Amino acid sequence: MMYSRKIVIVNTADEDREILKNLLIKESFEVFDFDNSMTAILWIKKNGAPTILIIEEQATPLDALKTNDYLREELKMKFPILITVEPHSLKSNQNLPGYIVKPFTEDTALRIKDFFEKSVKSFKNEVKMSTFSLQYLEEIYDGNTEMIEESLMIFKNSVVDKLLEIQCFLGHDNYEEVRNVAHNIKPSFEMLNNQKGRELCHKLVHQSKDGEIPQLVEELNKEFRKINSDLSDYFLQITKEYS
Repeated sequence: MMYSRKIVIVNTADEDREILKNLLIKESFEVFDFDNSMTAILWIKKNGAPTILIIEEQATPLDALKTNDYLREELKMKFPILITVEPHSLKSNQNLPGYIVKPFTEDTALRIKDFFEKSVKSFKNEVKMSTFSLQYLEEIYDGNTEMIEESLMIFKNSVVDKLLEIQCFLGHDNYEEVRNVAHNIKPSFEMLNNQKGRELCHKLVHQSKDGEIPQLVEELNKEFRKINSDLSDYFLQITKEYS
């Protein structure tokens, strides 16, 4: 799944809206434009979050900042917003989170493209703060998102099967087979840079007495459930924000 390039524009002036829309289409963005903030909000409620919202400062009936507040507080949506301002109001808007100065030119499109790329990078960094990291997968697949996500699904499906095997062997006090399966799935946790899962597998294989194995297996199951939950959140987020 590639990251979406969906942009919503809110601008009262038809000419300005058309200029910006055409500039962004040339940069391979998918653009939806509206002349008022309420129509844009209704579209977002129906179709989901865009990659970026570009809205003029004095949009009506809700201005840019009020629109942002409504999206975050009422709809619980959080995504990047760029505010377009007139040249004469630039100085008073230095504290806005992100703004674009009219008139719209090719440089405007390049700035939006740069903003988009930084937003995607920021999203990936947020993912890395969970129980797993995409760093290793990004390196071996050279950033190919389809291959990365396929590997994540393989991890989810294969490890859950192996943990069920471990539970079965544990029920028959077959501790040697428990160790063998733990050895088998250790690389899966290493692939996602999950240190705790890797260490638990290592302990099961090399540092555990038979009586300690049930507790270690329970801890490993608990860690996998956390990873599985974070993976579900990850796939849900990219579906909402980047599809």
